[in-house]
Amino acid sequence: MRDLAEFDAFSDRLAVGFAGVPGAHGLVFLGSAAAGHRRDRWSDHDFLALVEEEQAESARANLDWLPDPQRVLCVAREGELGFSVLYDDGHVLEFAVGTTTELAAAPLDEAKVMFGDTRMPDFVDAGQDRLAALSAIDPANEVALAYIKRLIGYGRACRGERIAAGRFVRGWAVDHLLRAIRARILPAGAARADPLDS
Repeated sequence: MRDLAEFDAFSDRLAVGFAGVPGAHGLVFLGSAAAGHRRDRWSDHDFLALVEEEQAESARANLDWLPDPQRVLCVAREGELGFSVLYDDGHVLEFAVGTTTELAAAPLDEAKVMFGDTRMPDFVDAGQDRLAALSAIDPANEVALAYIKRLIGYGRACRGERIAAGRFVRGWAVDHLLRAIRARILPAGAARADPLDS
């Protein structure tokens, strides 16, 4: 979605649509969808759609509440609760539909309650506490993990498992190394690093 005003209008239609789902009791936008200062023309809509236990399966089975359903090119499932939706203009929605219990383990960074009952503030606070715990980084441990992941990747490459080797070396090892570097050099008061994506 290239136009930021259009993004906001879509957000409002999304909230209205989900509010009409039987059992819906909260909609929490995440990341740049929640934080306008982080939003740009490449931002997608990340969110959690919270629903009562009795209606959870039906809310996941029928996504007619999404805005502009005629423009949806494809819907992909990500696990039992998650969805990725692609619109004809390239806009993406990534979300989960579940109960507060099913989504209780989700770490939350930027979060904005679009609508919700009295459970939502506690749900968001608990998710942000989980994220803070994930953000506590020991640089020496991250460097050790980077070394180990590279060694495992080397072993996979020697076996001929090139794709698996690449995931270890260019993916996991780099992530651990970046976390270690950021923890060591990010000055106090600097722009906050994304704790979910090194």
